[in-house]
Amino acid sequence: MSGATWTNRFELTVRADLDSVVAWYASPDRRAESRAHFESFDVRDFRYDERVEGDRRTTDMSWITPAGLHVFLEIRGNVSNGVVARDEEGKVVRRGETYQYRRWTTGRQDRSRSETTVEFTDVPGGSTRVQISITRHKDTAPWWERLLPPITERRAQRCQLEEMFSRCERDLGSSPARDEWLPE
Repeated sequence: MSGATWTNRFELTVRADLDSVVAWYASPDRRAESRAHFESFDVRDFRYDERVEGDRRTTDMSWITPAGLHVFLEIRGNVSNGVVARDEEGKVVRRGETYQYRRWTTGRQDRSRSETTVEFTDVPGGSTRVQISITRHKDTAPWWERLLPPITERRAQRCQLEEMFSRCERDLGSSPARDEWLPE
């Protein structure tokens, strides 16, 4: 088996101003929600470690599934400390990387890494456009993943993002989301 790379792109509009949306997205509450999500898995030996070095945050997690699959996950991103820094075009860009290593009881292993870019842009009328690009590199992939990006992964990402930014609107007191998703 050889490797595979694919990119999923999503776009939506959140009915709230850019600074509020970015502050909500970068809030420690999102990390707590993410940790609670992973801790809710039906697994054993769950481990979680988060550390900050300079302006970089690294979160390491590992667990063993009921089938004996060992999963190791590392998530890297920038620390904002509540500061919303815009680029020359007025956008706020957040980047992160995720590294995953899995080891089966049979000895089979795989590695993958993902780069995520989230761009927040002002939209006239007090809304924010959110553009998300997730590029995943899998070192060993079956032939069908080399030909076609995993559809279930794209659907799961889309559902997670829809729910997250709908919660953002609710938390910020905006009306329900009218998501405008553009497929890749």
